[in-house]
Amino acid sequence: MALYKKKQENLAHIPLYYIEKDINGMIKAFPLEDKVAKEMLEKEETKDKVQILNTYWKSLSWAQNREINKACQVKNENNFFVGEIDFISVQDLRFKNCLVKWDLKDEEERAVPVSVEVINSLDSDIMNALYQKYLILMNPSEDELKN
Repeated sequence: MALYKKKQENLAHIPLYYIEKDINGMIKAFPLEDKVAKEMLEKEETKDKVQILNTYWKSLSWAQNREINKACQVKNENNFFVGEIDFISVQDLRFKNCLVKWDLKDEEERAVPVSVEVINSLDSDIMNALYQKYLILMNPSEDELKN
């Protein structure tokens, strides 16, 4: 049963497809939509351009979610909660609490462990694309739930 597990070993696999481009001497990664990436992977002339970052995410428990929301409450100068949530901070904390594994490698092909330091150093376009994929996967539409 997926509703209650003593151990959080149930991870969601979220691949992120991307290409790298040289922008005036700066190598930058650009995320690809899954459909575009799969089309590129099918073509001999473009398949070697597509790279994949495989990531694995856990679901938040009720307690973890509550702690994140509590930490992200907006407070006034008197330290009183003003009824708002800082959603950028929510995104940041969810990312850092839910992303547990990936196959990221450095320039020398060594595995890079998931850590707050590494997450903070990665390109924001890539991280935003990855977080959007996480949100879509964790919040399926009613039609997707029927299938």
